[in-house]
Amino acid sequence: MAAPLVAVAFAAPANAAPEDVTLSVYVRGNFVEVAVTNNSRDLISCEWQVVTDDGRTPGSIITGYILPGDEYRTQRYLGGGSYETSWGCMSWDRPEVWGTEDFLHDDKTAEPIRFTTPVGPFGSIDLEGDGFLGIFHPGSLEGGLGFS
Repeated sequence: MAAPLVAVAFAAPANAAPEDVTLSVYVRGNFVEVAVTNNSRDLISCEWQVVTDDGRTPGSIITGYILPGDEYRTQRYLGGGSYETSWGCMSWDRPEVWGTEDFLHDDKTAEPIRFTTPVGPFGSIDLEGDGFLGIFHPGSLEGGLGFS
């Protein structure tokens, strides 16, 4: 009787529906907003990161819990450059996961999101915290706003 319980406890994650949990990136100048939407019926937690072309990681965020039908949003100022956002979410109720290959390997449900932010006339300025010099021109997304 104990063997089936052990098998269930260590089962590989089920195939999660990609549209159940999505991450979207919105770029406005150097301000980047990341939104994680939980359309699943599960309580989830997520982690996402932004990586530059040269491999630096200016930000990695753990969202905490996101309730079913809820959305988590955060905004960050990034210096001018090209970036890639990868992410992973897991259910606290069932063995399901969502996200990109960097976090989930074979269980990925989405592709990384690539985007650029502008370099101003004074070069790239990385600000941590409050304040900025202004928005010189809009950034751009490569691909689309949200991958499921």
